[in-house]
Amino acid sequence: PPSVTRASTVAGIVEGASWIALILWVIAGIVVATRTDYGIDGPTHPHIDLGIGIAIGGSINCLMIIMVAAYIKAKMELARIGR
Repeated sequence: PPSVTRASTVAGIVEGASWIALILWVIAGIVVATRTDYGIDGPTHPHIDLGIGIAIGGSINCLMIIMVAAYIKAKMELARIGR
C-alpha cells in the first residue's frame, strides 16, 4: 500500500537526518569544549564539561530518534511483504 511506502520513506529520511544531527552535536560539543577564554590569568578552557555534556546529550537524543526510525522502517518492510 502507498501508506506503507510513504511511512518507510519518511522514516528513512528522519533516520538520515538524525545521523547528520548526531555528527553536528558531536562537533558542537568539541567546539564548546575546546573554546579558549583569555582572562587576567591567561588562556583557559572553562567549558570542557559543558562541551562534553552537549556532545553526550545530543548524541543520546539522536540515537533515540534513529532507533525509532529504524523500528518504523522495519515494521513497514514487514507490512510491505505481508508478514
